[in-house]
Amino acid sequence: MVYRIGVLLLAVLFVAGCSDETENDDTFVAGEILLTQDLQTLTAAEAGGLGAALGIEAAFGVEVLRIEYATTDANGEPTMASGALAIPVGAGPVPILSYQHGTIVRKSDAPSVSADGERALGNLMASVGYIVAMPDYLGLGTGPGLHPYVHSATQASATIDMLRAVRTYLGQESIETDGRILLTGISQGAHATLAAQQVMESQLSSEFEVAAVAALSGPYDISGAMYDIMVSEEPYDNAYYLPYVTLAYDEVYDLFESPSEYFAEPYAQTIPPLFDGQNGAGTINDAMPRVPSEALQPDLLAAVTSDENHPYRNVLRENDLYDGWTPQAPMRLYHCAGDDVVPISNTALAAERLAARGADVTFIDPIPTAGHDFLCFSLAYRDALPWIAGL
Repeated sequence: MVYRIGVLLLAVLFVAGCSDETENDDTFVAGEILLTQDLQTLTAAEAGGLGAALGIEAAFGVEVLRIEYATTDANGEPTMASGALAIPVGAGPVPILSYQHGTIVRKSDAPSVSADGERALGNLMASVGYIVAMPDYLGLGTGPGLHPYVHSATQASATIDMLRAVRTYLGQESIETDGRILLTGISQGAHATLAAQQVMESQLSSEFEVAAVAALSGPYDISGAMYDIMVSEEPYDNAYYLPYVTLAYDEVYDLFESPSEYFAEPYAQTIPPLFDGQNGAGTINDAMPRVPSEALQPDLLAAVTSDENHPYRNVLRENDLYDGWTPQAPMRLYHCAGDDVVPISNTALAAERLAARGADVTFIDPIPTAGHDFLCFSLAYRDALPWIAGL
């Protein structure tokens, strides 16, 4: 293994402890590399293992490494995050494709740690000729703290700062790109993809050229479609989404004084400790009621459902991704109608609103009978990857 530990690790700690009267803030550089670590060297056949299911043939071997880099937390304070980088060997100047992963809770399931999860899809994309960045986001992988789940701003900043670190690394290694950035992601990663696109196009267009976006089955309508699921009286197989969002948004927005203000007993005592980064979704689901709203304080549930301007609902709206911006890059938004985890209405609404603002967006249902599953995702990428290659 190869380690390259930057002196910025000390700088981040130093800046975090400085008072406003110091003049040392310029020592922090978002996206600066703190560490790199070799993870895998794969043949084309090994990296392209998922290719048969997608009808895609691998062409290149792939080298995979972890990058830890400087970024900022939800309060704009210095912190660090990690991600995986997959480089096709001998591909020549190619685009950088940023792949944003779906929902995970356990830190060790992130792409820079687990070779068994979504890193395999990133490796496949690299094997066909893309340099693939796979950010873990804040609080996952080797990053500290609770992951700010479906928080648009930090998903964007962690993704963008990962790309800055990737560019630095490629420059150090004399690996050329063609300058273009492609964005893609599944589920939460689709939400993160649009969040990053919005910031890159509206604030950083001189730094990043976003050439195309393909997003799959994303929860873009946090305040509508996803909110309706969480406050309903119907069972839901992913009940852990509710405490994940609630704990994350409480940490970001300081909504409550203690878990007992939003969780009913015994959940106020039993649920928060499970989000320590060591437990998987199954463990947390087993500790939740089948109907997610039954874990909430009845008074809070009544207040939230009766007041459209309740602070909790306001912060949900703040993280919707279909209003207030006009995408510039061509987009394909995929979703299968049989999805009962993230309803297709999320993508239908996002596509309609963004198209009305002038976006070049195509809404595709690859197979109506598929759900939030590998069949839907594989058929979507069977279309998306050739489309991106054609651009």
